[in-house]
Amino acid sequence: MMRYSMNFKEVFVTLEDELCNVNNYLLIQKTRFYDKFEVELQIADEVRECLIPKMILQPLIENSFRHGFEYSTEEWILSIKSYLENERVIIIIKDNGVGILPETLKEINKILSVKEPQINSESHIGLVNVNSRLKLHFSEEDGVTVTSVKGEGTQIRVTFKAKHREVENNGI
Repeated sequence: MMRYSMNFKEVFVTLEDELCNVNNYLLIQKTRFYDKFEVELQIADEVRECLIPKMILQPLIENSFRHGFEYSTEEWILSIKSYLENERVIIIIKDNGVGILPETLKEINKILSVKEPQINSESHIGLVNVNSRLKLHFSEEDGVTVTSVKGEGTQIRVTFKAKHREVENNGI
């Protein structure tokens, strides 16, 4: 994980590479929490080679552990789903944690909707960072939205235009 995050040569990686890094993070969490959680992964083949800014998914998944599961007494379930829709990559990270209070959720989504957000606390830095980087590399329509029901869990939806590495064509 450290080697992955410290490699500054590549701004973009494939979604497959990003998922490998997430898997390493989840292995650490499995060691920490034993078998207290289950991961459900549904990744469409056509998005695995799409490019994504590096270190986009891990901070979002970390939120499930730091905020969603922290006080949950149920078996933790983390779902990561990705597919292509109208030439856009959709990634949905969902947990069955404690959820977010409606007023906090409103504040989070308000911060995420502002072009240059001002953060008053440290609690939303990961979300804002990921959202800002997606908007910077793709477009203002891209980014992160959060939905949640208190007591039932949280869903983070990430959207961005599908991009692939340019394949060099040497006239062959």
